[in-house]
Amino acid sequence: MHKNRLFIPLHILTVVMILSCTSSPVKGINHAFAENTENQEESDNTASGKGFNNFPEAVWNMTDNDEYLYFTGISPFYINKKISDELLLEDASESAAVFEGVFGFSGKITEKSGSGTRTGASFNYIYSDSSFKYYMENLETVSTYKKNESIFRIFRIQNSMKLPSLIKSSQNYPPLWINKLPEIEGFSFSIGISGRYSRISESVRNADASSLEEMIKQKNISVFTDSGYNNFSSRGIEYASSELKGFYIIRRWWSPDLRNFYSLGMIDDSLQ
Repeated sequence: MHKNRLFIPLHILTVVMILSCTSSPVKGINHAFAENTENQEESDNTASGKGFNNFPEAVWNMTDNDEYLYFTGISPFYINKKISDELLLEDASESAAVFEGVFGFSGKITEKSGSGTRTGASFNYIYSDSSFKYYMENLETVSTYKKNESIFRIFRIQNSMKLPSLIKSSQNYPPLWINKLPEIEGFSFSIGISGRYSRISESVRNADASSLEEMIKQKNISVFTDSGYNNFSSRGIEYASSELKGFYIIRRWWSPDLRNFYSLGMIDDSLQ
C-alpha cells in the first residue's frame, strides 16, 4: 500500500468510512527480520536456490485440474518458524477474503506549476473480517517453498468456480499476457507490475496489489482537471472506486534477473 496521503472526494470518503464499520482493512505485522537463517526448518516440499534454480512453479500458476482455488501466502524468512507460519496463513487468508469480496479506492493527484510537476498516489482496499477469519480456519496447506530470503506457501480450498483456460507461465520465456491481456468472453483481466524490492516477497505482494488496483480502475475511473486550483498551478485528479467479487491472481511471472515481477488478476464478469 502506498504511504502517500491523497485528497479523497467527500462522497467517496463517506462510502469508505461506512464500509470500514463492517469490514477489516489490510493487515500488517511488523517483526524483526532474522539475520541468521541456518536453523530454519524446511518441509520436504521446500525448493530453494538463487535465480530460477528449482523454482516452485506452483507460485506462478494458481490453477490445477481439480475443484480447488489456490492462494499464496508470502513471508520474509524468520528463524522463528512460528512467526513465518502465522504470516503465511494470514497473507493467504487475506487474498482469499479479497476473492470473496473487496472494495477498493485508487487515487492520484498531479500538480503542475512553474517549479515542476508533483504527484501523489494512494491505493487502499477493505474486505470482510468474517471472511478473513473463515479462511484462517479452513485453508489447507499444499506445499511450501523457500526462495532466497522469502517463503511461499500454497494453500487451497474447495471451490467449483469456473476458471478461464490459460497457458501456464514458464521460466523459459515471458508469457504473452505481460504485453497483451487475455481476451476471453465472460472474464476480465488486469496486470500488476512491480520492480525489485529488498526481498522477493515484497515484490510479489506489490505486483499482486497492483493487479487489484488496475482491475478497480477498469471498472470505474474518473479523471478531471482543476485549472483554477490557484493562480500559479493546475491540478489533475484521477480516482477510481469499485466493489469486486471473485478477484483472483491466476498467473505470475518474474524476469530472469528478478528485477521485474508480474501478476495477472481476473474476475468472472457474471459475479459482478
